[in-house]
Formats: sequence, structure tokens, C-alpha cells
Amino acid sequence: MKSKWFARILTALLLAILVAPVTATAAEFRGGQETTTVPVSQTIDDDLYIAGQTVTISGTVNGDVVAAGSNVTIDGAVTGSLWVVGGTVTINGSVGHSVRVGGGNVTINGKVGADVLAGAGQLTIDSAAVIGRDLVVGADQVTVAGTVKGSISAESGSQFTLTPTAVVGGGIDYSGPSELNREQGAQVAGTIDYTKTQRSQQHQPTLADRLSGQLYWFLASLLLLIAILLYARRAAVRGADLISERPGSVVLAGLAFLILAPVVGFILLITLVGFPLSVITFLGYWLVLYTAKLFPALAIGRAVLHGARKDSFWPTFGAGALGLAVFYVLAALPGIGWVVTLAALLFGIGAQLFLFREVYAFVKKKYGA
Repeated sequence: MKSKWFARILTALLLAILVAPVTATAAEFRGGQETTTVPVSQTIDDDLYIAGQTVTISGTVNGDVVAAGSNVTIDGAVTGSLWVVGGTVTINGSVGHSVRVGGGNVTINGKVGADVLAGAGQLTIDSAAVIGRDLVVGADQVTVAGTVKGSISAESGSQFTLTPTAVVGGGIDYSGPSELNREQGAQVAGTIDYTKTQRSQQHQPTLADRLSGQLYWFLASLLLLIAILLYARRAAVRGADLISERPGSVVLAGLAFLILAPVVGFILLITLVGFPLSVITFLGYWLVLYTAKLFPALAIGRAVLHGARKDSFWPTFGAGALGLAVFYVLAALPGIGWVVTLAALLFGIGAQLFLFREVYAFVKKKYGA
């Protein structure tokens, strides 16, 4: 079971991501390639939504940035705020306002004008980094070698270290199984408050325990897969093919929907006239999320069983079942399980959106506007 610090940080991070884009008045969407870049010579005067296997921003963005990818690198300048999710995230450039980041390995080596909220496996604030306000972090390992002008609030799973070059303008409030490793030369202007957290004495689940825990969801997904293939097999296959054909665009669409749909729902919720639409929006949002994993699972299975490309029921079901088995095994692995789940959500949501668009275009062409 994941520890409490991870749940709290992840919840705060998701809430921050959800409310952030409400203020956007214009935006540029970029994706559709394995490597998606903003070159050093380019300046974007809009908010930027960008996704890809590898994302690199070397130019200037005069606005906010929402980014997702396996490897995300910010070498240029972002004048607004940065929201980013990735396996490996490196921020070498400057961010004018706040940073909200979630990733496996996160490194900040640039200047951030306001605060940083991070959830990570490993967070490193390098010696050249300057954070203008507070640092709030939940991570297994936290290393601070740069400057944090405000305070630090941290929950570490194993180790929290201040190197000799670290400078903290405020205090430090942290919890973890071991005390802060404050190396000689590290400067802390405020007080340091430490709360020791006991390592759980309960049985730590093994991989076999995790896999058995996923068995119920695997069987439930198989039933859902059967229902979809019985009534919409060609659409399901087309959705899986879209993931293979346009992975970057699919992920970008999934990220935009994951962020914006709840915002729209909440806006409708506070208006009396929009209440029924809000209910429909949230029901649709839940349905899209619940079925999302089937499409990347089907894409994986069809890629593995490339010799069985027929769209008839049993070959398609076999491919989907194989893909679901791969997904739930990977989702059960500690450390990467949540990354696999998030990736499946983004691919599955995006595939459904592109599929809906194709169906709408077909109906419009056949029956008119």
C-alpha cells in the first residue's frame, strides 16, 4: 500500500493541475511525434499544451505550460507556471511563476519565480537552482543543494539531505523515518521541525500479493471487454489502431480531457441551469476513464499477436485479454505501477476522443449537419 505522504502530495498536485488551466485565454497544442520540441529560436506567445515520448522546450513560452512525456526537459524560459508529469523531468531553464511536477526522477537546476509542489520518487534541487518561495514535496529521496528562499515542507520515504551548498531562507517542517541529513555548510535561516514516522509493522505486500489484488480488476475488465467487443468491436479496434498511428496526438488529447473536463463540470455545477449538464459531464468523464485502459491493452495485444490481425471476435478478444494481463502485471509493480496506469489513462482517453471525432465526421458526412 502506498504511504500517506504520497497520497497527500499526489492529491494536492492533481488539484493544482485541475484548477490551473481555467485562466487560460489562448493555447497552443503540440504533439503527435515521438519527440516534440520547442526549438531555441522559437517564441510562443500563448499557453502551451505539449506531449510526446520525449518533450524538450528550449525556446521561450510567454504563458503557462502543461507538459507530459516519458522524458521532459525544460531548457528554455517559461514566463508563466509549469505543470508537468513524466518519468524523468529536468528543469534547467527558468519558470516565472510556480512549478507543479509529478514524476519518477525530478531534477530542478534552474530558477523558479514562485513555489514548487512536487511528488516524485527522487527529487533533486541542484546547486544552481533558485526557488523564489516555498518548496512542498513528497518523495522517497529528497536532495536539496540549491537555494530555497522560502520554507520547505517535506515528507520523505527514506532520506532527506541538505548538501553543503544548500540555502533555505525559511524553516523546514518535515517527516520521515530518519532525521534530516544536514551536511556541514548547509544554511537554514528558520527552525527545523521533525516528525518521525514509524515504518509500518504490517505485512508489506509482495509482488504475488499485488498481482492477486489485481485479479478482481482483471476479471472485471475482461467482462467489460466482452461487452464492448459484442456491440462495438470495429470501433474498439479502430481506437486501438489510433494509439499506434498517432501516439503523441492521442496522449495530448487525453491530457487535455483529463484536465479540462472536471473544470467544465464544476463550472456547470455552480450554475442552476447547468446542473443537469454537469451531471452528464461527470458521468461521461467517469465512463471514459473507466473504459480507457481497454484501448491501450488492445493495442498492446494486437502488436504482440501481429500475426492475428483479423477483426473477428475471438482473435480480438484474445489480443485484448493479453494486453490487459500485461497492463495489470505492470500496474502491480512497485515504483512504476502508477506511471503505467497514468499512461494507460492518457492513451485510452485520447483514443476515445479521436474515435468520437471520426464517428461524428462519418455521421455528419452521411446524414448532413
